[in-house]
Amino acid sequence: AVGMVLWSRRSDRKQERYKHGACAALMAAFAIAIALIVNQPWAIIVGFILLAIGVFSAINIFWTIPGQTLTGVGAAAGIGLINSVGNLSGFTGPYLTGYLYTTTGTYTVAFLAIAGFVAMGGLGLLLLAKLKSDSLKVEQQRLKVRTATEMK
Repeated sequence: AVGMVLWSRRSDRKQERYKHGACAALMAAFAIAIALIVNQPWAIIVGFILLAIGVFSAINIFWTIPGQTLTGVGAAAGIGLINSVGNLSGFTGPYLTGYLYTTTGTYTVAFLAIAGFVAMGGLGLLLLAKLKSDSLKVEQQRLKVRTATEMK
């Protein structure tokens, strides 16, 4: 809980959501993957602690993004879509875990798959940060051109 609060506070202080959320998700994914690969009790404990800090920090930071970027009907639709995808993953996740356990006889592969999905979420946030940065640069360029044209 302390790690989650500190991570979220830093995100608030810096007013930067995408990279903080992405780093939290990627830390969680890599921590659990490394813990499962090392397969030592101490590594698994540390991995699950870092997993919890990363996942809960990423979730908290992630849910601030739609409110900051979407407005009105778009916000309602965006949040509804996010909830739908989340509910779908909550439904299919246990089936995937059970299938992978039945197929391989171990939960390691299932947890590595979950780590992969968490990593994809973190990479998705990095992609959104890049797209937002690029769109801001384009908008700033348009304003410069428009201002220069109006001054003539």
